[in-house]
Amino acid sequence: MTHNQIIKEVIKYTNNTLLINPLIQNTIKLVEWAVTLADKYSDHDINLPNPEKPNTDEEKFYVEKTNAIFQDAIAYIMYHECMHLIYNHQYDKNDDTYNKELEKEADSSAFKFIMDNEENQDNFQKGLSIVIANVILLFRAHPSDIVSKRHPDTDIRIITCIDYFGEEFPRLDAIKYIVSLAFELFFRIYDIPYKVERANDINELLNIDMVIFDDLKKQDVIRQSFNKRERIL
Repeated sequence: MTHNQIIKEVIKYTNNTLLINPLIQNTIKLVEWAVTLADKYSDHDINLPNPEKPNTDEEKFYVEKTNAIFQDAIAYIMYHECMHLIYNHQYDKNDDTYNKELEKEADSSAFKFIMDNEENQDNFQKGLSIVIANVILLFRAHPSDIVSKRHPDTDIRIITCIDYFGEEFPRLDAIKYIVSLAFELFFRIYDIPYKVERANDINELLNIDMVIFDDLKKQDVIRQSFNKRERIL
């Protein structure tokens, strides 16, 4: 599935009331344009949301928030790679368990570096950025990519990231709800059969999500669903 196809699927599951909002409409156009940059460069349409010349105060607010989240998410990814160099990680082609531990160490260290950076006082925003950097791994070209030999499975990686915050982290439930919504969107986009019973709280809901992922990986439903959808598309 291409990135454009994924975007169309996301839009399909967006509340129709939100789609009426002009800012949402322009944001969708912005994302569609951004995806084209992977193949060919073109100038940013100044009429679309942008940090240099926002068209409204509302747009300015959301553009600045989005920019900050993006920058922290990219910084987290870069710090992750830097940690491999700092720790002189050497992968063992014969020991996948050991390799996954190296990835966990890089994730954990990058998390601490971002969250301990005193230059940015908005810990929720930084935490959200780190979660988004991990959640986006769900929406790569092939859904079976969530299962990896050298890296922790993507669903496990996301839940481990949440654990790094600790239960006392402000607005942790909000971050957990975002993760749960991302999981549901992943299931919907790839036509993966799932059924979530009524949950008493967000922790129980995430536990249900993880059980679904475990079952999917055992049955190889993820790869089968992807192959079926590719034939349709």
